[in-house]
Order: sequence, then structure tokens, then C-alpha cells
Amino acid sequence: MHNPAVQRRPSPRETTTNWFRIYMPRPGARLRIICMPHAGGCASFFRQWARSMPDDIELVAVQYPGREERLNDVLIDDMPTLVKTLTLALKKSGLLDKPYLLFGHSMGGYVAYETTRAILAAQLPSPCHLVLSAWEAPTRKLPGKLYLAPDQALLDDMNRLAGTRIDFSRHPELCDLVLPIVRNDYKLVECWQPEAGTPALDIPVSVFAGLQDTERTVQQAGDWR
Repeated sequence: MHNPAVQRRPSPRETTTNWFRIYMPRPGARLRIICMPHAGGCASFFRQWARSMPDDIELVAVQYPGREERLNDVLIDDMPTLVKTLTLALKKSGLLDKPYLLFGHSMGGYVAYETTRAILAAQLPSPCHLVLSAWEAPTRKLPGKLYLAPDQALLDDMNRLAGTRIDFSRHPELCDLVLPIVRNDYKLVECWQPEAGTPALDIPVSVFAGLQDTERTVQQAGDWR
């Protein structure tokens, strides 16, 4: 008989490290998709994706520090530190023990790209594929300074990109929670510049661009070649 007073202890697959969330564990999966969120994003963005996966594919969502249940962890605002720490977490996690691909959306695309390079440099098991969404090629990357803008300018940009009209002045607690994360992530991606002369990756790369994306063009996406 089930005893409601006894809580089920999480399995090791559910508590791999604080960097990763596996919402639907599939120990027998033939492939893992390791997903990296956009600026201001968190692992739960991919929760519904996990439910849509075939039974032989397991989705792993990366949880950056400073959000959701990692709210008390220190935010990381520079790409090299984030990638170094994430790569070490992947090495220790056991998640690279079967074929896997890396997926990154928007800012997560650059994180996935740099993490792939770090994995190859460390001679860890290589991803079988790199999939990128909604971000221009490194050769098109320009520095930015929006992360230095006043709070309202950042909030306006969030609303513009999300296509929403949230009045953050009516939700100061939400603003206090979200704004430091967004400013941190803007700094991370705006200050990062790819190394010149980086050799092409020796793995398949697929890039997706939105036909109605007003930020990046299909040509900019195609330059990932």
C-alpha cells in the first residue's frame, strides 16, 4: 500500500548534477538531446519538448546558474567561464555515455557552439550533431552594449523580442527577479567575441532561422557554413 507520508527519493538519473534537468528519464534511449536555453531562459523552457520526444530519445535541459531552483547560485556573465564550468559538469555527469547532440536556441546557440569546441579540445566523446536556432554565424557577431542600458530599456527589449506587453511596473517582484538574469545574459553574449581563424567543426551542423525573425536573416544563419 502506498504510504503518502513517505516521499519517493529521486533516482540518480533525476539528480545528475545541478546543471541538468531530465524531465522524462529514458534510460534505454539511443540518443540524447542536450538543450541550452536563450538569454533569460531556463531549463523548464524545454519541459514540453521532453514530452514530445520519441521513446528512444532523451531530452536533457541545461540549467544555467541563478534561475529557478538554482536561484541562489551566482550568475555567470562571461562565456569562457560558463563554457568551462558547463563542460566540466558534462564530463562528470555521465551524460556523454551514448550518442548525443547539442541544441542551442538564440544565446544558447553560441553556448552550444563554444561548448562543442571545448568538448573537442578536452577529447571528450564528441556530439554527433550540433543544432543551432535563431542566431547569426560567429563571423557576423558584433559587440553590443544593451546590457549597460537603463532597466526600462532592457524591459522594453524583452517585451519586443517576446512579442508581449507585460507592464513590469505592476509586478515589481517579477522585475526584481528577472532583470538581473536578463542583464547578466545580455552581457555574456554581447561581450563575447569568437576567436579569429577558428577551424571548422568536424561534425554535422544544422542551423534554423525563422522566416519572420526581425533580428537575424536567413543569410546570416547560412553563414554558419
